Amino acid sequence: MVRGDTNQGGGNRYMKKNTFILIVLFFASCQNTEQPIEQTEIHIEQNSDTTKGITLQSSEEENESSCNCKNANQTFVFKNGAKISLCGEPDEKNSYSEHILYDCNKDSFLEDLTGDGTVSYKINFKNDTLYVEELYGVPNGKNKEEQWLPFYTTKYYYDEEKLKKLSSYKKNLKKYSPKEIEEVLTDFKKTNDKGENMDAFLKAVNQLFWAYYSGSKVAEKELDKLKSKYHTYDGAVSEEFDTYIATYRHYKQIK
Repeated sequence: MVRGDTNQGGGNRYMKKNTFILIVLFFASCQNTEQPIEQTEIHIEQNSDTTKGITLQSSEEENESSCNCKNANQTFVFKNGAKISLCGEPDEKNSYSEHILYDCNKDSFLEDLTGDGTVSYKINFKNDTLYVEELYGVPNGKNKEEQWLPFYTTKYYYDEEKLKKLSSYKKNLKKYSPKEIEEVLTDFKKTNDKGENMDAFLKAVNQLFWAYYSGSKVAEKELDKLKSKYHTYDGAVSEEFDTYIATYRHYKQIK
């Protein structure tokens, strides 16, 4: 979300007045350098050093104008009385592509995912735990076709009065058979990233990641050198390619 700036110029008859204002503002700013705007800083306690951390800052004015517990679409109430609110509407598949989670107890943002509409999530509340599940195009369907399944899950729950956050990848999704892994490795060697082959190339990269998820050391080696071998892309192709590489690296780091 980018806010544009608008500059206005003045005529010669305003030059003296503007110069005086600038001098006053300059001295005023020098006196106020030690009094920054008050901000609310949130540190969510992690159960693991390797989970995706969240440190968000927002002013009280921003909280009031965007999302809070009074204007939320849904509020989840924990057994200890704590509340987390959800701002955002689900799509036709009951998934959320842009949403905000708001900590009502601290009156502050917990998670702001309004900046990327390309990522979808399933949000559920059960057993006194809030689940935020990121969907991923998992290529483990029939003939290795993609299925959009929950792959990365973040859980919010309370240990007495302390809010806990735990993130992890699902380990029980369907893996490739040894035969399917061999097919993926063979197909990958036949693909390239030139011209009309880009869709097939990106599909092969995703399948290569799933071969690694399924236990292939050869796929891991290919993925490790992928970024240095293929890296000059633009637009949507670059976004998709970088997403695959980032997912592989993050999964490898915390699996």
